[in-house]
Order: sequence, then C-alpha cells, then structure tokens
Amino acid sequence: MAETDGAGTRRVLIVDNDEHVREAISVVVSDMGLEPVAVAGGREALAWLARGKRPALILLDLNMPGMSGWDFRAAQEHDDALARIPVVVLTARGDATAQGHRLRAAGAIEKPIELDQLRQTVMEHLAS
Repeated sequence: MAETDGAGTRRVLIVDNDEHVREAISVVVSDMGLEPVAVAGGREALAWLARGKRPALILLDLNMPGMSGWDFRAAQEHDDALARIPVVVLTARGDATAQGHRLRAAGAIEKPIELDQLRQTVMEHLAS
C-alpha cells in the first residue's frame, strides 16, 4: 500500500544528480497526480527522509557523486522505518534489471528513460 500524508498525497522521491532528469521525471510524476520530491543525491535524500516525511516510492539513480545509489540503498536498508519504502533504480549501465536484483529493488529502469515505461513502473509499484 502506498504511503500518504494526512491529505492523501502520494509522494515520489526522485534521487538523481542530473537536474534535467529530475525535472523531466518530476513533470511526469506530477502529471500522474502524484507529488514529486526531487533531490540531487543520496545524502540529500536521507536528510529529507530524516525529517519524517515518507514517499510511496523512491526513484533512485545509481551513479551519483558523493553518496551513490548503492550507498543510499545500504543506508535505507539499515533503517527499519525506511527499508519498507519500495525503490526503483535508474541506471545507464545497460544491465538495469541485474542491478535492481542486486540491490533488492522493487524494479529497475534503464536510461535514457522511456516515459511510458516510467509511468507504468511507477503505477505498478504504487499499487503494491
């Protein structure tokens, strides 16, 4: 079940160091009637989560400077309150599915992102 705030808003946390990718995904998520929250890296995502708000889904780039998606995912899994939030990994490496399995992610999307696949994947994982 997707987590919501008191007003019923379903948030999607977008973690990607590329500003253009964050903006594009935010537009798609918003057009789906969801609330996008976009941050530039793993540390910023953890800081946002530490404020107590919970997204229904996290879209996580793996290759970021500072704290990579791999490092973020390790920190997330070590926090019981955060571990339950489903994650879909985003990667340009060409082996998105394998990367997702290694990280025990709910799903994976290969970059460049196809918007129909993004919409479908977000809806699929919000429903679980």
